[in-house]
Amino acid sequence: MPIPMRIDKISNGDPTLFIFPDVIKLNKLCEKLDLFLDLQLFFTLGIKNLINFTKKKYKEITLRPLDDNKIRNWFNNSKIIHADISYLTNDFTFLISEFLKLYSKIDFDKDLEEYHPNLIHYCNKIINFLKEKIEDNILKIENVNVIKPEKLYEERENKYFPNVMTIKVYNSNTKKMKEMNFIPYLIYDDLFDSFSYNKELLLENNYSLFNLQLWKENNIINNGSKTNVVDSKKLLKNIDLEKLDLGLIL
Repeated sequence: MPIPMRIDKISNGDPTLFIFPDVIKLNKLCEKLDLFLDLQLFFTLGIKNLINFTKKKYKEITLRPLDDNKIRNWFNNSKIIHADISYLTNDFTFLISEFLKLYSKIDFDKDLEEYHPNLIHYCNKIINFLKEKIEDNILKIENVNVIKPEKLYEERENKYFPNVMTIKVYNSNTKKMKEMNFIPYLIYDDLFDSFSYNKELLLENNYSLFNLQLWKENNIINNGSKTNVVDSKKLLKNIDLEKLDLGLIL
């Protein structure tokens, strides 16, 4: 599942504001589908892969290894900032929900190519969803309990010019709020490109790149609707970076 992230944040040691899904909605869906999603493991492996990808790209560009202290600073700074962007939370929840629905239909006793039409259908659904979000050109931002619709971009001469938006971010260490800027259009655009690229790979019959069996083998998703209620704010706090074996899994 592509979740674009800015790797320069890690190499600079600057914090990343993570957007988490609606855990309650996901648990209800898992009960309905008779699945168990280990959200903690899901995010732990996501962080692990993100760090590895960053280290690889950093070395390709600079010919030097990335300083581990910068990774620690990035992670520690990221763990203490929180913001409520319900619009993005709902959209992220939709992406994972649709993946779970896809996963529940897979017969893992069959060959990989047997479920590729399902994967292509999933990609098409997400591509259309993201395309609609971009074309609607609206993101609802909540500031001081007031929800205000903002434009993702300005369009001039058939070109998109992304808007920079400001949100209130809470720092759990200082117990203070501060304003941070972000460009939500890039999130949707990156996701759109990622799913479009994955669809191209699927149409080219790159079966080995999309082995959903790995989710089961690594115990991220299993049968059984046991609930996994995790406070989203603790997902990062529960990750011990020093004990994280940095080797790509998924």
